[in-house]
Amino acid sequence: MHALRDTHHTQTVTCKLKKSMRQLIILLILTTTLTAYCQDGNLHLIDAVKTKETKENIEKWLVGYWSFIEMKSPEGEKIDTLFHKAGDQIIGTEVIERTDYAFNENMTYANNSVLSSTDPVNPDSTLGTWYYDRQKKELILEFHSPIEPDLNGIPESYIKQMKELGMFKPQTYTFLEIHSVSENELVIIEHRAHEENELIYNLLYYRKNKKASR
Repeated sequence: MHALRDTHHTQTVTCKLKKSMRQLIILLILTTTLTAYCQDGNLHLIDAVKTKETKENIEKWLVGYWSFIEMKSPEGEKIDTLFHKAGDQIIGTEVIERTDYAFNENMTYANNSVLSSTDPVNPDSTLGTWYYDRQKKELILEFHSPIEPDLNGIPESYIKQMKELGMFKPQTYTFLEIHSVSENELVIIEHRAHEENELIYNLLYYRKNKKASR
């Protein structure tokens, strides 16, 4: 099973949901994730929207502290809120917040789970190591230690079913897909639920603030 995209695990997300809908939202997200990673029919569509920059330029430009600015549609429309649906019914709204990133010259990285509010990069609290995979066209974020999935609130029967399909294993790495990158702007692809032969996504815009500390 492929590692999950970082957007499913390390973003800071504020969801205004009814408590009674929490488990339903979790199940919808997990089902969407499973569907997305068991299909290969849209890989050519994904590759078409990824950056064509060289590995050397990407790794050079990424070094620094990146602040999340906004989410936009592929057409450039700003998105402040996402509406989560079950069929035609809206069951929750998500106010858009995403993690910052710090990519260090020594190829370690951090996100909001370890970044300090007083010192953007805590040298003793990096999350893992990073590099750009030229063949997969993915920014690989390896963890110092495997991360266990949070299964709180998920029915045992569903957990068992997903484990039989290879889900819920400790994650040793995750990845980001880059739409574009320069010395001062980074744009990440965030996938939405879609069928095998289509691609639905939004774009996360980041701005470089200052160099990482190492």
